[in-house]
Amino acid sequence: MNRYIWVTHAATQLSMLDMRRRAISMLGKHVVRLEEPRAVSSMLLHIGMLYLELGEEQEASQYFVEGLTIVEAMELEYAPQFLTILQVIQRQETPMVADYWIQNFTDRIANHPKFKRTIAGHVFSNK
Repeated sequence: MNRYIWVTHAATQLSMLDMRRRAISMLGKHVVRLEEPRAVSSMLLHIGMLYLELGEEQEASQYFVEGLTIVEAMELEYAPQFLTILQVIQRQETPMVADYWIQNFTDRIANHPKFKRTIAGHVFSNK
């Protein structure tokens, strides 16, 4: 089992046991050892989601932006968490940063029927 899969499974288990800070720490130690950009991005987004579960939106948003920046020009597959990620970024980042990521996602995933319906059905307004 490769490092990415092992670490993310272990972090998920810790999270289920209500040990999110320990999971964040473990992911943070291993993310620097990953080489594949999608794996690094995914792990950073995972850290952001754990911070979000802890109610720490500002910290979550920082990890979301960092993780998304790594893959900002790559093709993305739909994930239901994208809308949540965009909403957190919109609440926590400057309007310019939020607008950039909303447009980036709209342009990159517009052809996916689920995402297109989701983003079209949700009105993103400025702060």
